[in-house]
Amino acid sequence: MKTIKDYHQGEHFVYGKKNCMVLEHMDDGILCMVLDEDFESAFGGNNNFAESELRKKLNGEYLDEWVKNGADRASFVLMQVDLTANDGLKDYGTCECFLAPRTCDQHRKYRYLIPNPKGNWEWTATAYSTKENGYPDVAHQVAASGSLYSDVVYNAYGVRPLFKLNPDAVIVPDTITVAIPLKMAEPQMPSKAGPCEHEFEDLYYADFTMTNNNVWVERADGYKKKTLVCCKKCGQVFVKEFEEEGK
Repeated sequence: MKTIKDYHQGEHFVYGKKNCMVLEHMDDGILCMVLDEDFESAFGGNNNFAESELRKKLNGEYLDEWVKNGADRASFVLMQVDLTANDGLKDYGTCECFLAPRTCDQHRKYRYLIPNPKGNWEWTATAYSTKENGYPDVAHQVAASGSLYSDVVYNAYGVRPLFKLNPDAVIVPDTITVAIPLKMAEPQMPSKAGPCEHEFEDLYYADFTMTNNNVWVERADGYKKKTLVCCKKCGQVFVKEFEEEGK
């Protein structure tokens, strides 16, 4: 049975009906990312992710629905989310949760693996600056191009959250591979080495209605009217007079 530790960095897998990707093997678990764009929310009343509406929704209704669809709640590992603001201020410290948007630093670190958003822009967990520095309501987002921008926390954007799984978490494939034996080709009759001899019993008059089976053939003594003949063995159509009487 395949577990998450068997997957390599950048490899995709399905977990609880969500398309996901492995970002890194860590000492305490396997860091992964949801690739499905199926969630959108405002950040909250301020840009501190630890206090945000976004954190509550991801670790509440979003996680609950995911578990209903087959994810194992016990396989999720608590993550430490670094809430250092993009300008370097550390007023917000860190927080623990099972699901979180990637931080700006994580986005930069795994950018070469992460596909661009297909739909709406996405939240990061990183504030532009902090409340103490006069910026309580601006956080960073990832644009459709993959670039980082900032906007007010009251607007709604998407999230493809990061999560960490216990290395022994079982990954059930979303498809079942069945080995179907290949059907052997029917044996083919060997082709005749030499040209067809057009035996008499294989010849018949060709049925070409448009020419009434007749063609005019140039001879040394003028044009002669001849009848088209077909060989049922080789399929060739040619001009020939039957040699046996009655044909």
